[in-house]
Amino acid sequence: MANEQTSEVKPMAQLRTCEHYIVHDNGDISFTRAGKAYYLPYFQKLGIDLDSINSVNRLITAKRSIRPLVLEDMENELANRSNSLENRWLLSLLQGDLTEFHKLDDLIQRKSAANMKIVR
Repeated sequence: MANEQTSEVKPMAQLRTCEHYIVHDNGDISFTRAGKAYYLPYFQKLGIDLDSINSVNRLITAKRSIRPLVLEDMENELANRSNSLENRWLLSLLQGDLTEFHKLDDLIQRKSAANMKIVR
């Protein structure tokens, strides 16, 4: 995260206060109890000190670092859920299967437009 200190990090999206952290007006952040419980295992796996993440820029950098770990956990969780259209859509996204993603996205869009249930 040393590189982060020397240059401005371009946010993926504006970070807002949520159940995991509080974004203060001055750009500092503080983790909630839920945030510490959620993020600590990921940060520890990569040797990132949770207490060193005290600004929006540092949080964005740290979240980018742990993204592969989080996505892998999401993929594993989805793989154990029902085989619903929406779960298959999310799983295709996490697995990088753009062909399946587009096919399922089209089905979801048509389902939504017709306000109907698609039976497979």
